[in-house]
Amino acid sequence: MSLQDLIDIEEKIKRYEALNAALDVPFGVAVKRLTSILNDPWSFNGCRTALDLTIEGVEKPCQPSLATRVKIAKANPQLLRASIKFLTTKQSPEKHIEMMNHMTRCTCLPCQCRRDIEASLEDKWPSPEASRSNNIAPRLLDKLVDFITTFLIRVLCDLPEHQFRNPKPNKPSKFQPWPLNPSDLLPNGLEDSVEGLTLWASGSAGYEATVIRLTGRLAVFYRPFVQSILTQPHHALAIKLPMKHLSLSMEPPKRPKHPMFERLEQPGDMTGLSFDNTCNSIFNYLSELQGGCLFTEASLPHPRTTHETRVEP
Repeated sequence: MSLQDLIDIEEKIKRYEALNAALDVPFGVAVKRLTSILNDPWSFNGCRTALDLTIEGVEKPCQPSLATRVKIAKANPQLLRASIKFLTTKQSPEKHIEMMNHMTRCTCLPCQCRRDIEASLEDKWPSPEASRSNNIAPRLLDKLVDFITTFLIRVLCDLPEHQFRNPKPNKPSKFQPWPLNPSDLLPNGLEDSVEGLTLWASGSAGYEATVIRLTGRLAVFYRPFVQSILTQPHHALAIKLPMKHLSLSMEPPKRPKHPMFERLEQPGDMTGLSFDNTCNSIFNYLSELQGGCLFTEASLPHPRTTHETRVEP
C-alpha cells in the first residue's frame, strides 16, 4: 500500500469524525430509539450514522464502572428484551443479509463517508470470506451487535443461575425486570434462538466471539438451553463456529496497525478483537457448555420449578 493510499483513507476518516462531532443523542431518547430499532429493524431508515450516535447516547452514562453499566442495563428491561429478541430471531441466511443491508442502506453524507472508508479498506485488505457486498453490511453493524451482546452478558453475569426476576406490582409489562421466566429470557423459543444466534456467530465481522460468549451465559443461566445447542444439526454453535473463530484469531492481521484504524472502532476480519479476548470468549463458552453437559436430565430443574425460582432485583 502506498503512502498516498494511507493519506486518502485518513482523510476520509477525519471527514467522517468531523461530520459526527457536533451530534449528540440524550440518554432517554437513545434508549427509546434503540429499543424501537431492535424490535422492528425493517422499519429502520437505514442510517448507520444515526444508529451509532444512538448507541453512544446509551453508552456514555454506562462508562464510569461495571456496577454502573449493570445498574443502567437492569433499569432498562425494555431494551434488554428488544436486544435478545433481535439476536435470537430465526431467519434464512439470505434474509439475514437482506436485513443487514436494509439497516445500512442510507446514503447521507456521514454514512457514505463511512461506507467509502470500509470499501477502501476492503480493496486493500480483502475479507477472507464471501464477496465484498456481503461483508460490508455486517461490519457496519459491528458497534450495534457488540454493544447489545455485552449489555445482555453483564446482566446475566449478575444473576444467579436459574433464578429469574420478581415481577413488580403496578408496572407495565415492558418495564418489568428482565428476565421473568424462560419465555421472557428467550422469546423466540429454545431451538429458534439457537438458530438466530448462529446467524450472528457465523460471519467474520468481529463481534462473533462476543455472540458466542452470550450464548454461553444463556446456557449457564438456563441449563435447558444447553440441550438445544448440543442437538443443533451439524453442531454449528457447539463446536464448528467456536473453532472457526479461534482459528481466525490466530491468523496474522490483514490490516496494518495504525492509529487511524483504531479510531474507527472497526474490527473487520476479526483483527479488531485481540487474540486474548477472542480466546477468553471461546474458552469460557466451551467451559460453560461443558458444565451444562455434566447435568443429567434428572438434575435439570422442571420448567415449572424454574418459573418459581426468583431473586430480588
